[in-house]
Amino acid sequence: FWYVDMLDTNTALACGGGGTIIKSINGGINWNYSTGGKKELRGSYFLNVNTGYTTGMDGTILKTTNSGNNWSNLNSGTPRFLRTVFFIDDNVGYTAGDTGTILKTTNSGLTWLPQNSRITNNINSIKFVSNNIGVCACDSGKILRTSNGGTNWNTVFILPNDRKIRDIC
Repeated sequence: FWYVDMLDTNTALACGGGGTIIKSINGGINWNYSTGGKKELRGSYFLNVNTGYTTGMDGTILKTTNSGNNWSNLNSGTPRFLRTVFFIDDNVGYTAGDTGTILKTTNSGLTWLPQNSRITNNINSIKFVSNNIGVCACDSGKILRTSNGGTNWNTVFILPNDRKIRDIC
């Protein structure tokens, strides 16, 4: 498993290899298996207890509107491995992954538009603190920042020795 989300005090979901999604409705004591397909899932983000997204191999983006009981495929428009997903609100969200791929949606994931990361490294994590300010953690120790809602990204930090940064919060 790559990611676990606690949706409330009782409901938790985890996603991982082979399209595995598991869900607990009793605070993690028991888990039920479901599947998001056959492709590895890496990132997950829930807006609330009902609506969430998970991302993975070959541009996979899945969306649920019933706490992970069912998942629908969204068209990302990319074959890249999408490693992370984050939503600012019900409509605006971002996903990112291999070779500097960053995608933005303004319509709850119906369409995704490429953003210019200016890098070719894998992006492992993307987070926003406002509508305009966001950051990414990348392989080769890079941290990217945007101040205009993802239109432009700049490298603002590089760790020495090509170290990977897996997450940022």
